[in-house]
Amino acid sequence: MTFQDGIWVVGYGSLIFKPPPHYTHRVPGTIQNYKRRMWQSSTDHRGTCDTPGRVATLVPCPKSITIVVAYFIPAKYAKLVKEYLDFREKEGYILHSVDVHLSPSESQKLELEQSFAKLPVDPLTCRPIVQSMVYIGVEGNSSYVGPEDIDLTASVVSKAVGPSGDNYEYLKLLYQSLEEIATSMNAALHEVEDEYLKSLFLATELKINQSFGTKDLIIAQPS
Repeated sequence: MTFQDGIWVVGYGSLIFKPPPHYTHRVPGTIQNYKRRMWQSSTDHRGTCDTPGRVATLVPCPKSITIVVAYFIPAKYAKLVKEYLDFREKEGYILHSVDVHLSPSESQKLELEQSFAKLPVDPLTCRPIVQSMVYIGVEGNSSYVGPEDIDLTASVVSKAVGPSGDNYEYLKLLYQSLEEIATSMNAALHEVEDEYLKSLFLATELKINQSFGTKDLIIAQPS
């Protein structure tokens, strides 16, 4: 895709539940050879410089499949939206290109039939493939924390708060949105990609519940 034709933008983190402006179509799909991990620190959205949060990035992983959404941005808004995303994803994210295997709904198949007919098709799944732009926090950027134990990530996410809100809210919205997308694809989330995000979500909720329990216990103690 070019700016003349319009652009496709991949959402795999906050873009899934907080989409870019001016999109006309939002189509679920998958990408191959990447896995989603919350290994990117955040001081501008879901944390601060003193208490950085954690947000999603994509990590190369052969044979992995990850659920995403692809947004189509018309040509007249392409430059504006790219500038918006360049700023939004400024903390360590670099623009890349990736093939998205689209899983359109039945109504989208009818509505976009002519457009999909111009796209290459996966010979195994018969799904249309579109080349999309995607922002990735790659290894080596200043905000990349690298492989991190889920329990440690959960501790960070359970406490961090930034200008865009609680870090836990980010994780919860992402996890719930992905479950809904998987359902729309007639699958369970764990049937499509690994269970990292589910494990992190459950671990984070446990940390929060334990924290509330401790606070309740302290309050209940006599002075």
